[in-house]
Amino acid sequence: MYVNIFLFVILFFSTSIFLFKIFGQNGLQITNFLFSFLIIFELCIRIANSEVLKIWLADLDKSLRLLVMFVIGLNLEYFFTRLTHQIIHSQGL
Repeated sequence: MYVNIFLFVILFFSTSIFLFKIFGQNGLQITNFLFSFLIIFELCIRIANSEVLKIWLADLDKSLRLLVMFVIGLNLEYFFTRLTHQIIHSQGL
């Protein structure tokens, strides 16, 4: 497990540096979007398949629970992307 996290962090930093050198500020935003989307989407899928959500939304089918969590994940992604945009521009990179 720790090896996967370590590889993910190394991949994130190397991709960030590579895209920053090519695209500047936009490269950091692209990297942030891609990696945070992967993390948030995986988290939303795990939550959609959890027993607590199955009990809470018992009348919904699995595909509808996934759709609800996907929409919540997109909203979270938008928030984090806007936050990253503000942080990058406030640093003057």
